[in-house]
Amino acid sequence: MCHEAVLSFGSELTSEDVAGKRVLEVGSYNINGSLRSHIQMRGCREYIGVDIQAGPGVDQVCSVKNLVKRFGEASFDVVISTEMLEHVKDWRTAVSNIKQVCKPDGLILMTTRSTGFKRHEYPGDFWRFDVPDMALIFMDCEIRVLAPDPQAPGVFMLARKKPDCKEVDLSTIQAQNIRTSISIVSCVSNQDVYKHNFLDREFPPETQLIPVYDANSAAQGLNHGISQAVHDVVVCCHQDTYLPADWALALNRQITEIGNLDYGVLGTFGIDLNGKYAGNIKQPNGNPKMGKLPCRAQSLDEHCLVIRQLSGLRFDEDLGGWHMYGADICIQAMERGMKNYVIDAYLEHMSNGKVDESFHCMANRFCAKWQKIGCSRSEVKTTCGSFVLRD
Repeated sequence: MCHEAVLSFGSELTSEDVAGKRVLEVGSYNINGSLRSHIQMRGCREYIGVDIQAGPGVDQVCSVKNLVKRFGEASFDVVISTEMLEHVKDWRTAVSNIKQVCKPDGLILMTTRSTGFKRHEYPGDFWRFDVPDMALIFMDCEIRVLAPDPQAPGVFMLARKKPDCKEVDLSTIQAQNIRTSISIVSCVSNQDVYKHNFLDREFPPETQLIPVYDANSAAQGLNHGISQAVHDVVVCCHQDTYLPADWALALNRQITEIGNLDYGVLGTFGIDLNGKYAGNIKQPNGNPKMGKLPCRAQSLDEHCLVIRQLSGLRFDEDLGGWHMYGADICIQAMERGMKNYVIDAYLEHMSNGKVDESFHCMANRFCAKWQKIGCSRSEVKTTCGSFVLRD
């Protein structure tokens, strides 16, 4: 993948750099642009493009982790990799192979995505690298250019492999794993409460806080926030929810334990498939840890709901109001064949639910919706009661 700024950065490689040289492009599948023609116009002796699947721009099918095995060490004068590194689960092995196949005094040109760039799953998306990260990763080379992408969150680097290069220990260097990073969306009606629970807190630096003001309904506000999220995992929280400092770690441990990356909705309190309460939260009325967690859920309480942007699930804005949107999105997920879970990620919710006239009005609308659409379930039990979904 190459946008305009990436293609422009390719001009850093001059005729002097590539004329008569052997060039390798790693991740060469041409989706929307390639440096191949630019390099070949400057008189390279040989240009080989490799990728994990055959297609435009791919001369040989070869994984980056097998470069040394396929071509041998010190086999190329120039190694190019544009917009590939963030897609490799084992980025350290990828970088090591790229360095090893590059000759001493050879050049490595690399571009990749940085913090703030949205998830793009082709073929997978795992990491974000900022300028300081790349400085550490290539500290064993002589860096000629290291700069942020001027067009979108990303980093550009051009480096010369030192003749006496001794590979840096990459195990000590951490990139941002976007699969463990979260965006937190809250509809805000009381700025002091939100400030206390979120803005004044110290969350991991990659955590994105998205307050939504003046929302017409919970669904409208949360959907708006989700559209602003830079991470795939989006946590929809009430403004009066207090997350412990290590809450994101607890969330990701639970996702790992579930073993289902295609989950529908996660929550910290709800009703399991047997109609029993399950969760681990603190509320004014108590609610100690209940049930064996994590467990499958038929519905989840709305104080904290976790969804994946890539699931395509969104709250139903046609329902309106401020109730039943949690049960509704859980039913949506189940109707699409996804599984919902109550997870063991302790938090504090500063208020109890309120069952009033507006709640009953929304419950009636919720039931009418699913009775009209048709639902595979005859009823759903929530933390506030049971509701008939099918006449």
